[in-house]
Amino acid sequence: MEQPVEQDDYESHEVEPEGEVEQEKLREAYISERTKLEITEIELNRAKIILVDEKGNMKRIPLIPEH
Repeated sequence: MEQPVEQDDYESHEVEPEGEVEQEKLREAYISERTKLEITEIELNRAKIILVDEKGNMKRIPLIPEH
């Protein structure tokens, strides 16, 4: 005959599912890499930087070597 199981028995044996730890690591890595990608995209989307000298002359400063 089955014995009734008390609620405390379930709570004391709670274990994280096996894949949950890996999912959390993957989620954190994805967020970290996505942030780095956004920073890179911002850097690449800069159209140009112009330096203005003391006489008011504008000089374009290329960030990426042109072909």
